[in-house]
Amino acid sequence: MSQFMSNKFRRYSDQGENSTSTISSDRLCQKCNYNLRGLPISGKCPECGTDIVDRTEGLVDDALSRMPITVIRLYRMATWICTFSILGMLMCFFFGEYISTKSWGNAVFLAFPVLWNVGTWLVTPPLDLPQAQWQGLSRKSKLRWIARGCQTGWIVFFGLLVVNPTPNIGITIILLGSLFIGFLGIIFLAIILIRLARWTHDDLAERMFNWTIWCAPTASILIALGLPIPFLSLLLSLWLFTAIMSFPFGLWFLSRSVSYSVRHAREYVEMDIRRAQREKERAAEMRERLPSIDKTRQQDTSTNPGKRK
Repeated sequence: MSQFMSNKFRRYSDQGENSTSTISSDRLCQKCNYNLRGLPISGKCPECGTDIVDRTEGLVDDALSRMPITVIRLYRMATWICTFSILGMLMCFFFGEYISTKSWGNAVFLAFPVLWNVGTWLVTPPLDLPQAQWQGLSRKSKLRWIARGCQTGWIVFFGLLVVNPTPNIGITIILLGSLFIGFLGIIFLAIILIRLARWTHDDLAERMFNWTIWCAPTASILIALGLPIPFLSLLLSLWLFTAIMSFPFGLWFLSRSVSYSVRHAREYVEMDIRRAQREKERAAEMRERLPSIDKTRQQDTSTNPGKRK
């Protein structure tokens, strides 16, 4: 095993073989759709009796690094695209007045939302892997389509800012509506990314996405209520800003974890090759030793006939 392998990899590399671990997230039985959360991986569904683990497919808690390398590389590319594109969108959002004065400003305003939509489609692929289905990332997931569709709100929002720098009331309503749909898409996408973070065993990214899901809507509602409490508006604004910024930071950490999963997958391949080589060497050694073992047994039998079985 190379020196690259992190403590995180060492911690989870043998998790799939732990038959006493339990399912820590919402997962449905493959036969009756019963929620198996909290049940031991080695057990059976209490409703239909189906084995929780499909022995032909492997353990449901296999890490992402145990998946096909093409799937891991797809997630690596998608998460990094999402990370850089949302940072670009935030840059346009906070520094829009400055960017709009540049000759390349309109291109930037349109490029990052389009790139963000490409990234969200890539990070929510239709997978038929049993492990992906257990993580809620299956082809039939409605949440995946809702998260994808809502992201078009960002294209509408930034596109209208380019076409109408001084919008009227009607355009302003459309801007606010597209902004709301875009933020709603962020919440739905964060739910999917939490499942991907669990798949990569990235607890920090999972906490950041949870912070965005719960704190951003709560802070927005409290700000909209306009409670007459001193300094409350400032505190809520800081809270909302922190909740919003937790999402790109969570994406950053998730992208790193997925990148590590690619390297860990290579480590697994190397270990499998070394294991196969050792088994091949042991088999060759046994073939070489068999004649001498047989000869020894024959000699022992001829000298001690009473020990023959």
